[in-house]
Amino acid sequence: MPAPYGATLRAVIQAAICMGLYLYLVPHFPLSRFSEPMYYEWGFWQKLFYQYMSGFTARWKYYFIWSISEASIIISGLGFTGWSDSSKPQWDRAKNVDVLGVELATSAVQLPLVWNIQVSTWLRYCEFLISFEY
Repeated sequence: MPAPYGATLRAVIQAAICMGLYLYLVPHFPLSRFSEPMYYEWGFWQKLFYQYMSGFTARWKYYFIWSISEASIIISGLGFTGWSDSSKPQWDRAKNVDVLGVELATSAVQLPLVWNIQVSTWLRYCEFLISFEY
């Protein structure tokens, strides 16, 4: 089995970027502001912007967690999925989120394919099996 250092480093760097962005944004868009009186004085567009940004901010902590867990699974060797057509090792068994795929998704249909990837793969597999049993 090839050394997973490059794939692990990529996952750790992604985790660091995600945590840095989360720590930068969370003071500006805390979820606690929804219960403050000042929030109720805002207009529709300001509330909508704040809701979007607080949701955007909250996602980054999940990206961090999934990236760190991906790095630990890769470095343990359990993330190896085989060889690509160009004879390069692939380390995507532990990949659970495609950050750019989530943030740049053009429809809700694309989200299950890039968010919580392993669970949606498992559900598709189980649904496929269940549909043949009936």
